[in-house]
Amino acid sequence: MSAITLQQPVRKCGKRSEGGVYLASPMGSTEGELPMFITLFPPIPVQRKAHRGPIVINGSALLLKLTEDQWLIGASANRYEKQLADRWAEGLFGMTSTKRLSTGECKGLTSVDDAISKIMESVVFEANCRPAIRSMTLSELHKLPNVGEPFSNLAQAIQVYLAEGKKDKSHLVYAVGHAWAMVEKAQPKSKTLVAEKVSNLLIYMGMKKDALEMRIKHGV
Repeated sequence: MSAITLQQPVRKCGKRSEGGVYLASPMGSTEGELPMFITLFPPIPVQRKAHRGPIVINGSALLLKLTEDQWLIGASANRYEKQLADRWAEGLFGMTSTKRLSTGECKGLTSVDDAISKIMESVVFEANCRPAIRSMTLSELHKLPNVGEPFSNLAQAIQVYLAEGKKDKSHLVYAVGHAWAMVEKAQPKSKTLVAEKVSNLLIYMGMKKDALEMRIKHGV
């Protein structure tokens, strides 16, 4: 195989680095290792966001116009499933399940179900939690960038728990997750303040190991 020099048009998806080595093929070429682009008519719309790396798909599923999640195969399907799992865990725990299983109260556990059970066993909400929430409000944490939404979610989860007569601790599991999300999403200059206030609440909620790890990590 001999090397040839290609004059390529201006790229619209980033710049190449000087001295770098890039594999490319002429537009419309049927030679080499890279496949040529094939025009489909009518075109099949793709709702997926732009992806920097290759996505492995089942061509038959695409041509049959199945849903996009049914196109994926192999490593791409595995990556998509992990993304969905991480998104679900972040909504519940404020972090991925892998991180939750190595953090605070849940450190050393091996499954998401165990983590949920552990938090439900540990977490409480009593009258002494209210001053901690009041302190968070007086410190105007809800006005900090990226913190307002998880703070609102935290308050809502606690309100629902209290309104239902403290019968369903799953709301408190979500509250702990939203508390962690407040710290994780806070900007670097605000993390120490947010971690201080949130860790105080976690102590009162019975999540002392979470609070300690949060304080150590963020220098409180």
